[in-house]
Amino acid sequence: MPRAFTPKVVTANALLEGDVVYLTADDQWTRDLKQAELITDEAVADLRLLEAERRAAEVVGPYLADMAAGDGGPEPTHFREDFPETGALEETCFTRITQSDAGLALDMVPVDFSIVAPGQSLIEDEAGAPPTAAE
Repeated sequence: MPRAFTPKVVTANALLEGDVVYLTADDQWTRDLKQAELITDEAVADLRLLEAERRAAEVVGPYLADMAAGDGGPEPTHFREDFPETGALEETCFTRITQSDAGLALDMVPVDFSIVAPGQSLIEDEAGAPPTAAE
């Protein structure tokens, strides 16, 4: 049985700065998740992703991220289930690459689990459950 569609936002990384950005309803990129367009229709989500993929001069790696409607805008629903390295998820960092006039800079930034912690989900029922091997 197919999984129920869950709301999504289009997210990517800003091409020059490397920061995570989100697509707004008026086709702008924002670093503020609360300003992102929360998409509740699967066909619209697919179309918005295709539109984002055509903006290669602005962003890299656009994809649809599961979200839930929150009081102030979209909120993440769960932490990613697949990690290439094992270890305590609470100590997870992500790589941030930024570009300036001086060149590229790379640093490791700790993940802020202030909204959803590893193993938690904001989506209730079956839709919020992690995928099984059969899916």
